[in-house]
Amino acid sequence: MTQKRKTMTDVATMYGLLTIPVKVRLVAAIAATDFEIVLFTAAPFISDASNGSDALEYARSGLYTVKKVLWVPDTTQAGATATKSTYTVKKYDAAGANGVTVATFDGITGADLTAFVQKDFGALTNATLKSGESLTLAKTHTSTGTATPAGLIIVDVV
Repeated sequence: MTQKRKTMTDVATMYGLLTIPVKVRLVAAIAATDFEIVLFTAAPFISDASNGSDALEYARSGLYTVKKVLWVPDTTQAGATATKSTYTVKKYDAAGANGVTVATFDGITGADLTAFVQKDFGALTNATLKSGESLTLAKTHTSTGTATPAGLIIVDVV
């Protein structure tokens, strides 16, 4: 029985060495303010043009996978359906177009934030990024909105 030889990438992935914890400090925002900020841009694939080969690679040919999105707020905030704020992590292609949802936190009643406690955004979709694609965090609000507490957004990317 032959066993496939493990590459450095296989070993590094096995032990979590290629996880890139992207951390973005979120400043407090007033309730009625919507915004969208860039969190991460996938590094480009680098090839060795001098000999026409793809000998030099960076980050597994520019493929990344989002594993988790967390929010660690600085203050406690109760969710409120009537004035909710929705936070969406979106992925855009290299041209900055075709935004698709990766993860969403909906600040409805019962979806409370607790100071200094990680809040997981939950299930992920469209979680693979190719070279040049970007992740953003967008806030939209209902009615008068709920203020955005300052905190840390953490996106685990491998």
